[in-house]
Amino acid sequence: MYMKIKSFLLLLSAASVMFFASCKKEDNSQKFSPLSVEENKASIEENGIAMLNEVKLMEQGPTIDAATNMLDYMMLGSVFGNNPNMSSPAKVSQFNEFLKPIRIAKSLKNFNAKRVANDLKVNLSSETITQIWDNAKGTYTWVPADSTWNFTEGDEIRIEFPSTFSGTTNNAVFRVYGFEVEAGPFTWWSDYTNGSEYTGDLPKQIKSELKINQDVILSYALNITYENADKKPNSFITSLELPPFKFTFDANNKNDVSGAVSFNWTKSSKTLLLLSLSAKGDWSYENLNAEIGTDYVTSGNAIFQLMNIKVVGNVDLATINTKMSALDESSELHDSLYVAAQCDIINKYSDLAVCYVDNNLIIAKLIAFPSVYYETVYNPNTQQDEEIAYYEMGQRFVFKDNSTIDIKTYFQEGFDTLVTDIEDYIAELNDKYFTR
Repeated sequence: MYMKIKSFLLLLSAASVMFFASCKKEDNSQKFSPLSVEENKASIEENGIAMLNEVKLMEQGPTIDAATNMLDYMMLGSVFGNNPNMSSPAKVSQFNEFLKPIRIAKSLKNFNAKRVANDLKVNLSSETITQIWDNAKGTYTWVPADSTWNFTEGDEIRIEFPSTFSGTTNNAVFRVYGFEVEAGPFTWWSDYTNGSEYTGDLPKQIKSELKINQDVILSYALNITYENADKKPNSFITSLELPPFKFTFDANNKNDVSGAVSFNWTKSSKTLLLLSLSAKGDWSYENLNAEIGTDYVTSGNAIFQLMNIKVVGNVDLATINTKMSALDESSELHDSLYVAAQCDIINKYSDLAVCYVDNNLIIAKLIAFPSVYYETVYNPNTQQDEEIAYYEMGQRFVFKDNSTIDIKTYFQEGFDTLVTDIEDYIAELNDKYFTR
């Protein structure tokens, strides 16, 4: 049933993000927008087009091409050929963790916010990161004359190369610096890996930047704190900046009773996309890794913002879980009455709305409703195809005039300009990057 609740809270499918709304009550003075349904619809479309335009601007910046060129140069000849400490494929593979911001930047040519958020997450490795750092640090300089790399020892990782693939001057520099670790042992590691206690080091701080002609076109920072008595990480923040754009992902866990996760994409001081969840519950390792069905969130606050549009509301999650569990014990999956009962529970114990950020006016309320779809199935007894009805929870907008429309239909009609722009942009990306 936990997955059923998730499916209801999956809103604005372009972002593909689940959120839990808060137990904090909305301001009762919040009002509907005075705009008509069609005017609000046009405003949402304009909002989507504006977001797409920001994606295009970011894709056209110098960082993505420079990151691509750097990785291409590293593939030409052996970047580690003159570094005796990086002779094995395993060490080269481990070094890739330090190239994370470059790999993310390269992938932005086909922008996907969810993928960026996932890439910015921290993957703690059981391999000692200090050894990787000690083996890799030094200066790697591209030699255009014979397409090789020179290596000299140093206190940071520094890769010097041409900013364009046909360039002959090393006017681009990628640095990794400010490296700090938290020393082991980590008594919790055996629980995490189902193996032995880890006695090596874990990352505490990593910084990097990419410059072209002394101009910083990419900066990256990772910070992790280990304040728990058992040295479990209780917070981490990663940020990737491609001026004027910046991505930030942060998470924290306070004593296994509360946690928060957020992903923020900004342009200068303007928020383009914000996903934020803070919640109370059981955030212990054991509970988070239990089978689906375990409740680890009891209450929380959430924000979902896309440009000037946000989703806000209230969900009494504890009561919904209780009611849904009771319903499970007496109902059949896919039965229309069962789905209708689900919707009644959701609508009774939640209050969600799509609003404008700048004035907090409501565009539409969100409610659950029994949605039906049909599948054609061959019946071997009658030797004929038959249409079978299946029921699931759908989501419906309720406007100021009490008119309603399901979300799928709403976004399928009347967004011709936005859809055309997106299709043109996808075609442009395909021609530019995938038809070489």
